Amino acid sequence: MLYLVTGPEKSGKSAKAEALAVRLGENRIYLATMVPFGEEGRKRVEHHRELRKEKGFNTVECPVDIDQADIPKNAVVLLECILNLAANICFGTEGCPPHTAEETVRLVCEKVDRLNKKCRELIVVTGQMEYDQGYDEETRAYIEAVHQINRRLEQMADQVIGGGEKEYPRFPLFVDLNKKRVVVAGAGKIGTRRAAVLAEFGAAVLVAAPEGCEEMARLEQAGLVHWERRPVREADLNGAYLAVAATNNPDVNDRMAKLCRERGIMVSHAGDQSQCSFYFPGIAREGELVAGIVADGKSHSLAKQAAQSLRIWLRQFMTERNGER
Repeated sequence: MLYLVTGPEKSGKSAKAEALAVRLGENRIYLATMVPFGEEGRKRVEHHRELRKEKGFNTVECPVDIDQADIPKNAVVLLECILNLAANICFGTEGCPPHTAEETVRLVCEKVDRLNKKCRELIVVTGQMEYDQGYDEETRAYIEAVHQINRRLEQMADQVIGGGEKEYPRFPLFVDLNKKRVVVAGAGKIGTRRAAVLAEFGAAVLVAAPEGCEEMARLEQAGLVHWERRPVREADLNGAYLAVAATNNPDVNDRMAKLCRERGIMVSHAGDQSQCSFYFPGIAREGELVAGIVADGKSHSLAKQAAQSLRIWLRQFMTERNGER
């Protein structure tokens, strides 16, 4: 099945494509078409590769010959992106001479079609480009080629997903959770971490899960959460201030997120950041200071590292401040 994810720059289309790939299957391959330039470019590529690895992607650098990549039949393939692939073919790169705009359109569409036949699911990311009177003739021809490629891919695709308008970062709002009803569905590692943080800020945490990890049991024994050993129910959301969908069943998480959106309840979906109305931040606390930091839902490890550095800085800041008194 071919999915086409499109939209303007900074519209969140790449994040939507990655979230879709995670939902579609385990054997995930990321075909990267960008050609890095210089040491800085190579470092950026390596950084992005590590971020994708955290989400279960095996990255394959494939600037031109995407249809020749070694792809298992059961693979979920994410191709990022058509703009780079078309530029590599149109303007040429190492091992690939330049092509006319017409040849570029034909080659890109043929390669995508052959790739689609090799894998179980194919997600293709593309972009929308606008003309500028200052562009030279060669660049204008490339942009027109991209427009034609996008139109053909829309016809080829089984589903077209629009990236929408520009996506803005989340506003860091600090709220009072004291005695607020919070529902956590799932008692595994993620659900337990979320429940512990919410309890730390005074929330009345209801955990709904037939089974769970030892740490959740310790939270229950300490009186920090109320754990009912059963699947989450719709009625659990009655009176809830916010909720966490963190079961090992994606369908349950999706349904819970949908119910929360319908009721106006803030929800965190552990398996799909696009369905989150709020993100769990990395938290740094020292004295009366509380700081939260997120990477806009794209990299938990980056937020975790930044939060750790922030904790060290806050500790030093408070030590120096108290020493001046």
